[in-house]
Amino acid sequence: MRQGTISMVPEYYRRGIVMLPVKMEQQRFTCLNCQGNLRLDSVRRSEGTDDERSKYTEKENDSTESLQGQAKNLMKLICDAQCPSDAPVCGECSDELLVGMEKQLASLEEERASYQTFLDHLKATHSSSNISELKSTLQNLQDQEKSLENELEKLILEEKSIDEELQAKRKKNKASEQKSEHLWQTYRDNLRKLLEAEDTLRSVDSELRYADIQHRRLTDTNILDICFHIWVEGQIGEINGFSTGSSAGSTRGLDRNQRRLGPSRSSARYFV
Repeated sequence: MRQGTISMVPEYYRRGIVMLPVKMEQQRFTCLNCQGNLRLDSVRRSEGTDDERSKYTEKENDSTESLQGQAKNLMKLICDAQCPSDAPVCGECSDELLVGMEKQLASLEEERASYQTFLDHLKATHSSSNISELKSTLQNLQDQEKSLENELEKLILEEKSIDEELQAKRKKNKASEQKSEHLWQTYRDNLRKLLEAEDTLRSVDSELRYADIQHRRLTDTNILDICFHIWVEGQIGEINGFSTGSSAGSTRGLDRNQRRLGPSRSSARYFV
């Protein structure tokens, strides 16, 4: 596993040395990870023609300029590096990267093994004859899910419509309550006025009955009875203490006490 991992990183990264052509040995390089200065090992490349070496040098110059002021994935830069100047990294950072890659590779290998074990278990548990049936069941479930989603959308729209209708009815109910309150206040004011009017009517009616009684009393009263005290007994009468007559066979006058026995009211026509 380590050999496979190390093969992903160029040899010059594992050595911690950046090998550059002679023309670039005066340039300073820093590690992309720790920003430490790197020790340069100038090596002349004798392989290939002069044109190929010039192309390689130009490529390194372009890649070095493109690294300035950029932030990229360090692992991706290292894996995509075609020359040392593409992604200069020191030896310590290279070792740390190798350890991290080994751990990541081990984790991926464990995950692949678990998936493979689960796949073998599924193959052993479910025979190939049930695959078509399971696919059909899955399709039915998907169709059912889609139908339920459509029904849910309809229910949501229906719920929204019901909410709007409920809000409208609540507003109408509130307006009706306000109108009912206004009508109740009007009824209460009119009832108060009616009760006051009934009290006034009863008072006026009592006064009218009293006036009628007094009127009948005055109508039945004789003015002479009020002005003069009249007393009559047989042929003997008295008006305000004055005798008005005597018995035809009587030889004596009326006793004074007899004239005061008490009044016996009669009409004034008897004396006229």
